[in-house]
Amino acid sequence: MPRERLADSGFWFLLYRQMYAAKPSTSPAEAAAQVYGTLLPALNDQPLMAAVNATTLRWRAPPLGADLTHACCALEALEASLFAGGATDAQAAYAAALWRWSILQLALIDLRGPGGQGVALSASDLVLLRLAARQTARGAAALADGPLPLSPSHAAQLQETLTRLEAAAARARGGGGTHFGGVAGSSTPPQLTLAASERQAGAARFSLFGRMLRDFDVAGLAGQSEPPPVVLPVELSLVPDAVACFNDVCNALRHATQLCEVLSNQMTHVSNTYCLRIALIQHLVINVVPLPLPATHPERASRCFWASEPMRYETQADLLRLLNLVARHFAACSFSIRVTRSFDAVRLVTVACLVAIADAVMRIRTCDVPSLLCLSYSGLADGPGGAFGFEVGSFAVESEDLQLSSPELHTARVRVLDYFGAQAVPEARRIFRFERSMEFGGAEALLLRQLCLHMAFPTEREGGGTLLPAYLSGESRLMLENFPELGFFRDIVFLFKMLMVRLSVRVRVRVRVRVWVRVRVRVSPLQMLAGLCYMGLQPLLPMAAGALLRRAARDLRVDAARRRARMEAQARGGFRRLGLRSTALARCHPEAGRGGERVVDLAPRAPRLWLR
Repeated sequence: MPRERLADSGFWFLLYRQMYAAKPSTSPAEAAAQVYGTLLPALNDQPLMAAVNATTLRWRAPPLGADLTHACCALEALEASLFAGGATDAQAAYAAALWRWSILQLALIDLRGPGGQGVALSASDLVLLRLAARQTARGAAALADGPLPLSPSHAAQLQETLTRLEAAAARARGGGGTHFGGVAGSSTPPQLTLAASERQAGAARFSLFGRMLRDFDVAGLAGQSEPPPVVLPVELSLVPDAVACFNDVCNALRHATQLCEVLSNQMTHVSNTYCLRIALIQHLVINVVPLPLPATHPERASRCFWASEPMRYETQADLLRLLNLVARHFAACSFSIRVTRSFDAVRLVTVACLVAIADAVMRIRTCDVPSLLCLSYSGLADGPGGAFGFEVGSFAVESEDLQLSSPELHTARVRVLDYFGAQAVPEARRIFRFERSMEFGGAEALLLRQLCLHMAFPTEREGGGTLLPAYLSGESRLMLENFPELGFFRDIVFLFKMLMVRLSVRVRVRVRVRVWVRVRVRVSPLQMLAGLCYMGLQPLLPMAAGALLRRAARDLRVDAARRRARMEAQARGGFRRLGLRSTALARCHPEAGRGGERVVDLAPRAPRLWLR
């Protein structure tokens, strides 16, 4: 090993820190792993076992009573130093025998005491001295059969030391003994003999043991016992291994969401719920639900699962709702565990499969009453225009060096890239570009304006400005109540881009590992400002904050107009129904009333900025 590394003060600081400044919670095994697995290999840039061979490797059994005084450690260090200096096994054994002999001589000096008056010796100390003498004699006798035995003079001096140590120990215990290992000076206490009628005062008196006395009934002090918790079974086998139709997909997704909810609500009784939910969703999305084929595939009509049979609108809306729930569960679990390279690959591929399935469902034309949103998104609606889409370029870049641990993950990644690579969506029709800006984009305005044209929804506010951002954010419930799939699809795409934002913008995502539940992952565009903080997109904060502040100022102006209208209504005699002639006020909050009239909600509503 290099001399400069051995003389480095940092190495010795970390080494002695394990002895004098270690954490109380650090176990001996952890400290040993730190020393022998990290510090010592750092001296020569190779593992500890790489520096030994069959001739230099010597294993010793650890002492049964633990090396509390570190005497065994000192003996091992002495032998290692001798071996490093070129000594043989016989020379090291001879030095160890001399070292034990020296320790017995020091013990003999301690037994004499100050001024030769002697010291008191306990029974355990006597046993310890006997064991030390036995080991020393056994080691000296073992040398007689080797190439380097004790000389006759050394053997005689060792015998004299053992005899003197025996006599000193016997005097310290107040009795004599013929040899070490006999019954003299036994550590057993003397036998106590008492007559049947003899009593000793205070024999049954034990200090500080009054709490052990139970001379009254203590059952009433226990109180009422808490009822045991009801632990519901988690039948993971409810999720099938294969699906044959759209109804099977809905059932599999519904079983998965219910199982995830049961696991989430029983985290205190069921272990590893996050890992179980992640494994369940990964199996469902990658192995069970088929991925869509590209739109340009020549056999898509016959081989693609999502184009093989007609679909009803309620199945389409249910699929998007269930996919949204599954995506929120998966995001909550991803933020609640430590991320590794292998799980990073699972996370990215799984969420990419989820968004690919959601995109394929959004592009299906249902057989009964097609959704105008899905028709407009897929480009099948009446009138001019084309299909819409969103960017997935970050997935192609981020998945280049993923540690994919199974062939299913490789296959799923390739199929997702093929599916989105076949979509030729113009730049002006790419929606939900959250990775670039949190502003309401032109593509979203084009899509919502087309929907408003088909449904005759108002697009302008009474006090000026457009209603389209409020439709997308949910501030105005008119759009999401008629097209709930818009909110589901928006949230799935946002979670997809949030889980892959690290490499796409070259900043580090700092999501705190904590207990996340599905309710906390409910996405609202007004909460996306907090999402930027979690994702580490601090450069986008000023732009997003400015947009939210402008929206808040606009809402305050609308609230002021509503307040003035309410005061005018109160002056006319209170709240009343307004007919169709009051279109100026009806645009503020258009909701269909009874009898073909429009009811105006004149109560002021403050803008809500939910930041976590």
